[in-house]
Amino acid sequence: MTSVELRLIEDREIYLMIKSAICGCLTYVAQRHARANFPMMGAEYRANLPTSHILYLDCNLLYATCQQFPLPIGNFRLLSDDELTRFDMTAIAADLLISYIVECDLEYPTHLHYLHNAYFLSAGARAPVYRRRHVE
Repeated sequence: MTSVELRLIEDREIYLMIKSAICGCLTYVAQRHARANFPMMGAEYRANLPTSHILYLDCNLLYATCQQFPLPIGNFRLLSDDELTRFDMTAIAADLLISYIVECDLEYPTHLHYLHNAYFLSAGARAPVYRRRHVE
């Protein structure tokens, strides 16, 4: 036991922001057919096509790994307008004892929709559905 006392989130706006971001699920990228194309393939290499590789990753224990790092336990608050204006995410040290939860609006360019159809670069409560295309 850690003897850590967790404080409740008392601010309704903070609670709703965190609750709306929860989107736990099994995540995978499934593509029925993929074809690599790179010079070391020998006779099967097609120089007239772009170079491509196939990568298979089997990642286990991601949740347990995340649990090894400190989690926020209290003193939740929203930043003031002045603090938001000065906020620089790139200046935050990795070992800082203060954590930030960032809520933002993203523009997802249309030209990336098909490219990212199987695995979106940002999590969301629901993912948009795009038409399938046959890829060779």
